[in-house]
Order: sequence, then structure tokens, then C-alpha cells
Amino acid sequence: MYVDGARFVPESLAVTNVTVTALSRDLKQQGVARMTGLVYGTDPACPGFAFRHVYRSPPYDPTTTLTFRVAGLDQRTRETTILGYAQLPAFRDRKEVKSAAFAKQPVSANATPVWLNEGMFQLPIYRGMPPARAPFTASSCQRFPTVPCATLLVRLENLSDEEEEGAGVEAKGNPVTYHITVWTGKQVEAGTDAPVKISLFGPKGGTGPHVPAPVNRQTF
Repeated sequence: MYVDGARFVPESLAVTNVTVTALSRDLKQQGVARMTGLVYGTDPACPGFAFRHVYRSPPYDPTTTLTFRVAGLDQRTRETTILGYAQLPAFRDRKEVKSAAFAKQPVSANATPVWLNEGMFQLPIYRGMPPARAPFTASSCQRFPTVPCATLLVRLENLSDEEEEGAGVEAKGNPVTYHITVWTGKQVEAGTDAPVKISLFGPKGGTGPHVPAPVNRQTF
């Protein structure tokens, strides 16, 4: 599971972390809750997290719902506040369905067969906390209004054969460092004083916009 970032959070909030929990339909915790850390230098309106957590064993309840609590610092009051919650079913029921895209979240701990809910998701962020009562599902937050335009970028992937066999750590959040060379032109003093941001995209997602230098001086 990856938490890549958030998009269009309110200007008054500096998002600092996302806490991830996995609960079954009857509120049994599946694995340990994890907290992401902010990637330094990302746009406050579209923060990046570059967080990965590996769920290995024991077998997980197919009714499991992943819940993401988005929190940060209110820049007006300087107090920690919760922006809202996003949810995602960890599995899809394969019974009598040929495509995972049309499969529903399993309602039984004994459901079989099931699909891992693989894919890239842009989840709405709801203002209310999901009620801590059964049945707990990925729609528990939908009774609350959403934070306008704000979303959370999440990915679910199966482990590769190499990862499945390797010892590996359970959670990794080590960002990759890229060295980027930018040519502004051959003319002397060619450049710009406009705001410059760089985003990297690949087959597994994007980094979100990064500011390559302090905004109070000419970048290029």
C-alpha cells in the first residue's frame, strides 16, 4: 500500500501526516496503524508523502477497510487539526463477477474467492470520522460532506515474487533522490523569475509538484 500525496487541501492547513488503519467489518484491527511523514519541499496545497507499507501475514479479513486520517497544522490558530478521513476497501468479492472494477466489497470474513483491490485511487476526503460500530465498511464516511476538491492519492499493489520471498522490512518510507539538470537556453542570462515547480511521473504514479529552490530568489 502506498500513500503518495494529497491534492488541493485548504490553504489554511499545512498537512503534516496521514494515519492509516485497517479494520474488518466487525472492527477487528488488521495489522498495525501507520503514520506517514511529509516529503520536505512539496507544495503545501498538494503535499507529497512517498509512503509505503507492506501487509504480509497473517491472512487478512476480506472485509478489511483501509481508513486514512489526514491531519495537519492550522496556520491561523497554530493548533493541530484533523482535515478529514478517506476510506478504501482492501479487497473485492470475485463471486460471479468477471472484473474487479465491478466487484463489491466482501461482507463476510469467509468470502472466497476475493481480489486484492489493486489500482491507483484518488479518494475524496470526508469531514467526519467514520462511526466505530459494525458493520464498518468503506462507505462509513459517506454520510458526511467532503472537503471541497481535496483528495488523497493511494495505491494498492500485490507484492512481487522477490518481495514475497524476501525478509524485507514491513514498512518503508525512504524517498528517492533525483538530480535534475535544466537548460534555460544558450543566451547569456537566459532564465525566468516566474514560479517554477517540477513534477515527476512514472507508471506507478507521480510525485506532485516540487519547488526546486526558495521562492524568494530567482530559481532559473
